[in-house]
Parts: sequence; structure tokens; C-alpha cells
Amino acid sequence: MLQFSKLKDNTLLSEFRLRMQMSNISNIQTLTFLCVFIAMGLGGVDFMRYQNGEMDSHPIYKLLFLSHIFMLLMLLPYVIIRLKKQDIKEGKYPHAGKIVSLSAAVITLICLPMTILSIIDRGSFIMYAIFILVMNFMLQIPHKDRIFFNLFSFSIIAGVCIYLFRDMPSILITRLLEITGLSVPAFIIATIRYNSQIKQFENEKEIAQQKEEADKLLRNILPDEIAAELKANGKVEPKRYAQAGILFTDIVNFSQLSEQRSPEQVARELDRCFRAFDKIIRMYGLEKIKTIGDAYMCVSGVPTTQTDFAERIINAAKAMQEWSQNEANQGNQFGHIRIGIHVGPVVAGIVGEDKFAYDIWGKAVNIAARIESAGESGKINISSDLFEIVKNKYKCTYRGQIDVKNMSKFGMYFVE
Repeated sequence: MLQFSKLKDNTLLSEFRLRMQMSNISNIQTLTFLCVFIAMGLGGVDFMRYQNGEMDSHPIYKLLFLSHIFMLLMLLPYVIIRLKKQDIKEGKYPHAGKIVSLSAAVITLICLPMTILSIIDRGSFIMYAIFILVMNFMLQIPHKDRIFFNLFSFSIIAGVCIYLFRDMPSILITRLLEITGLSVPAFIIATIRYNSQIKQFENEKEIAQQKEEADKLLRNILPDEIAAELKANGKVEPKRYAQAGILFTDIVNFSQLSEQRSPEQVARELDRCFRAFDKIIRMYGLEKIKTIGDAYMCVSGVPTTQTDFAERIINAAKAMQEWSQNEANQGNQFGHIRIGIHVGPVVAGIVGEDKFAYDIWGKAVNIAARIESAGESGKINISSDLFEIVKNKYKCTYRGQIDVKNMSKFGMYFVE
């Protein structure tokens, strides 16, 4: 049984109609050139008939002459298309569908009278065949419009045949079979073609949506430029950065807090905390690197170089500190955090093939982790290297030279 496919999603339907309209607009322009060219040729034939005096002796030639003039009506939708071409192309012209309907009506007005006159004059269905081909294959119109134009034209031509050959049953049956053989297969093929176009469009959109979701997931895992490089080359070359800010933060007494709560409660608290931190670092243009247990690590100046990387990472740390302090003031013990920041050269990239992640390496990363461990609850602990960069912009309290595990002593400051 012949099916009439539909797009249920209104957004997809609008996009599909726009695609069909652009195809129709191109075909209408082609049809216009053909009509003008054919009208000029037939006009020459009409002129010769006029010169030979055949117009008066054969009245049907006058009607054919008028039908040839009707072909110039195709210039009407063509002019509208030329005037509104840019708006139509961008999908901003609200009446693009009406241009197609107008063109279909003009083609009907051209072809049906010529078909009737051709049947009367020579018993020819050539113009009807042309009409069927144009309406079903050159113009991509919705099912209901195709049904209307096919039924309307079939009824008119069948009615004419019944009137002309009413006294000749065998010829009448032959003529009716001819127009049926022209219209029905063309309609069925055009409907199947239109259904396949809808299905193809749905498949394209589904593939595009899946690709967009995959890209979104990749961008959620990796920085945009790194994701782009990975998609383009299948790998990411490690890159060295002369200066970057590295921030570590963790929750004070996390092990004890975890023992006092269920794993689900701990996971919920960490999720809530890290979501807040994610929002903060997005605000300041930092890059999240990873979380390990209760530890949260992010970086500034990577993968996009930032001249104000030091200010960005301290401002983000102060925002984290403020959020955590508010949590602690409300009695949330997970709100007690330490923050440590250091600056220095790092290498960033992706290693491995399975479950890959963007990461940074270097001595500066290890020092930043030690700076954080040497900090205190509710404080932002920074290295002397970072202090030298920001000392004129932030008030800091010198803590002295502090021992760092497995390393030498480091000068440290609390950011007030």
C-alpha cells in the first residue's frame, strides 16, 4: 500500500521545506527559461501561420496562440524569485512556499489548455505528459498538493476525452487508459521519491545529531582546540607552556568525613562541590584538568596562553574560597578546604589510547600539589614565584620558608 510519509517534528519540517523550496526555486528558474525559449519558437510558428492566413481558416490556431502567450506567465514567479533571492536563500522570505504554489498554478494554466487543444487538433497527449513530469518530478511539493494537482488535471483531461469521444467507446477507453497510464505511475513514483527524501533527511539529521552529541561529549572531556586537533589528526602533540598557573584544592579531614557517611552521601557532596568549582573556573577562563577523590585540579594559561593567567587563577581561588566558606558557615563540613597555587613551566597533552584525558606534567605540578598540602583550611596558599607576579595586585601575608615533603623549603604566602 502506498504510504505518505510525514515529519512530525515542526523544526525538522521547516528545515525540510526550506531544502525543498531551494530545489524548487532552482527548477522554477530553469522552467522559466524553457518556457520563454519554447514560447519564442512557437511564436515564430504562429507568425508564419498568420502570414499564411491560417489563423482565420483554423480558429483553433488562435487559441493555441493565446496558450503560447500564457507561457510567458512563468516570468511572474521568476521575477519574484530574483527580487527576493537572498531572503529566500537565507530562509527569511515567508512566502517562498507560495511562490512554488504560484508556479504550479501557472504551469497548470499553461499545460492544460494546450493539452486540450492538442487533443482536439491532433489527439496528442504530449503536453499532458510534460505536465505530469513537471508536476511530479521537477517540483518537490508536499503530498497533498501533488494529489490535488494530479487529480485536478486528470479530471479535466478525462472530462474532455469523455466529451470528445462520447460516441466512440473504444477510442474513449483507449484515451482514458493512456492518461491513466501517464498519471498514476508518475504519481506513485513521485510519492515514493518524496518519501525517500523525507527518510534521507531524517537519517541525515539523526547522524548530525549523533555527531553533535559526540562532539559535545569530546569537548566536555577535552578543551575545544585539543578536541579539534584530535579529530583532525587522530592524536594530540604534547605542547610546552613557559608559564602556567596550577591550582590544587582538597577537603580538610576528608577521610574522616567519608567514614562517617555513606558512599552515596559522599558522592553527592563531592558532586555538588565540584559542580560549583566547574562553574567558577569557566567564569575565569581556567581549564579543569581532573579530580582525584576529594582533590580538584585546574590550570590557567593552558591550552590557551593568557597574559593575565596569574590574576585569573587567584580570582578563581578567591571565588572557590568564598563559596566554600558559605558552605562551612551553614554547617557543611565539606566546606572546609585548602587551596594551593604555584606557577611554572608545564607540558600539556594526551597520552594513551583508551579513556584518554587532557593532562599536564612537570615539576611545577608537583610543587603546586605540595603547596596545597602545606596550606591551611579556608586559606589560599601560594608560592613565592606566584607572589612575585601578583604582589602589587593582592595583599598577601608571608608565611616564611616552609618544609615541603620530598623537596626543599619553599617561600609561601597566604592571599588575604
